[in-house]
Amino acid sequence: MSTSKQINPNGLAIVETLTARKDEVLAFAEIANLAKVDAKTGYLTSAKKIATERQMRIEKVNDGVTAKVHTVTVYPNGLTVEAEKEITLDGYRIVDAE
Repeated sequence: MSTSKQINPNGLAIVETLTARKDEVLAFAEIANLAKVDAKTGYLTSAKKIATERQMRIEKVNDGVTAKVHTVTVYPNGLTVEAEKEITLDGYRIVDAE
């Protein structure tokens, strides 16, 4: 019985998304959205394995992405309060393995 190695299509989509934007640092949710997959860490793990097979590496960049968070709170009496702030998130990028 032969065993064939199956490639996770979601991990592959992440690798292809990062490869297409090789010089960019992207937040994981942003990567998942561009790759049209759910933002699940298992997909990132799969993507890291696929990248390794291609002599590449997905590296984490601490505080690599700045995002704006826009919050709208609507109270029962009709009052609407909006707030916006900037936060920093960890990002990811793909690089050639050394």
